[in-house]
Parts: sequence; structure tokens; C-alpha cells
Amino acid sequence: MATIQHLSSGGFGALLALLLALQAACSLVMRGPPERPIAVDQEVCCESTLAPPSLDAGVAASAIALGLSLVIANAGETCAGEEFCGPKMKVDVGGILIASGILYGFSSAHGFNTAKRCREVIDSQVACREGDVAACLKLQPDPAPPAGPTQPDQ
Repeated sequence: MATIQHLSSGGFGALLALLLALQAACSLVMRGPPERPIAVDQEVCCESTLAPPSLDAGVAASAIALGLSLVIANAGETCAGEEFCGPKMKVDVGGILIASGILYGFSSAHGFNTAKRCREVIDSQVACREGDVAACLKLQPDPAPPAGPTQPDQ
């Protein structure tokens, strides 16, 4: 505990940020579906579960709520001089929690989008196997845009 007492407010914040970063949001590393074209019989290995982004969303909401409560409750408090003290540290920790919550929020959004794209590919493969031509077209690459008007040689 003596080590924490000798840390400045910024040093403690950096240590806390490092610890939060080490438990990185798991939705950022979810495997997305392969690029098109995708064969009807191709095995698709991607993450379609909603558990990681749901956990990230819960962590994001909790971190932002706790961070806001720490900042709001301690923002008007002052310390004697520039010493490391409770209210200033709580505001710093609150700011770090808010920033971490935002990171987890972006991770959650990325995870929900990745899972949605994965499920769409898998559903299109199943529908294509059952004879749905529109689903088969979703597995093909997007058609190239039509070429613009050409200029005559001068």
C-alpha cells in the first residue's frame, strides 16, 4: 500500500488505465465472416454468438455510470495544495472509467455488427442450399459499378 501512496494522481491513473487495458474488450477480436465470394459448401468460421458484445455492453454501461457518479460527486471537492488526495483521485478514476466505458461501448458495437454479418452469411448459405436464388446472390461479390461515359480521343 505504501507504493500507491507515493504515486502521483497521474501515475495512479496511468496504472489503472494499464490494468483496464489488459482486460481488453473481447468483441474487438471477434472473427468476422470471410470476404465474398463465398461458396455454398464453404465452411464459414466466424463468431455469431452475442455473449462477448453483451458482456462488453454491460461493462461499458457500468463503467460509464460509476465514472459519472465519481466525477459528479467529487468534482467540487478540493484538496490542500497539490497533494494526492481522495476527491482528486476519485475524479481521475471516474474519468478513466468513463474513457474505458466508451472503449467497451465501441467494442460492443463492433461485436454486435460482426455477429450480425456472420449470421447473415450462414443464413444465406443455408437458404442458398435450399434453392433460394436471392440468398445465393448475397454470397457473390458485388457487381462492379458501370463505367462512366468515355471521352472521345482528340
